[in-house]
Amino acid sequence: METNETLSFNELKKAQVELLKEARLKIIKALDKKQNITLGKKSGEGKGRKNRLANYAWIPIFYKEEHLYWITLFRNHTDEKSGNFHTIHGEICFVKPFSFSKEDPFDMYSTKINNKVKRNILEFFPENWESPCKYMDEKKESLTVDDILAEDFQMDAFADAFMKYAEQKEKC
Repeated sequence: METNETLSFNELKKAQVELLKEARLKIIKALDKKQNITLGKKSGEGKGRKNRLANYAWIPIFYKEEHLYWITLFRNHTDEKSGNFHTIHGEICFVKPFSFSKEDPFDMYSTKINNKVKRNILEFFPENWESPCKYMDEKKESLTVDDILAEDFQMDAFADAFMKYAEQKEKC
């Protein structure tokens, strides 16, 4: 889509946030129809700790009321050559955290910043990230926000893919 209109950086960031919210809501509606899952109340978006301009969106999901999973609208990636850590915004992933507290699964990690303990800092590790395409009939390697927002995208197939993912992880 070509346009002669030039967006400012702030307008572009605002448009990105709106697209992430729209995709997140579409995913939530598809998952809401499934049994054995409960959507976390803290579904939302946030800013990066190191990069305040970065926008993140995620959906916490409890499978069978006790096992926590995430669907993220970004993917963390470690460059094997340099060891640098990168975030790919707009790529959809399924994530299972290493561990969490059953009392407060969202308080996964406490981090000391300026000698104060900060809670509810979500840490997503690259080793746990899986593409939904692995559980779907998609010929692509990854799904993006653009795929989710496309009119012809099968959201039921996406929700089924998450269920397959969660069931497979429960067997491990």
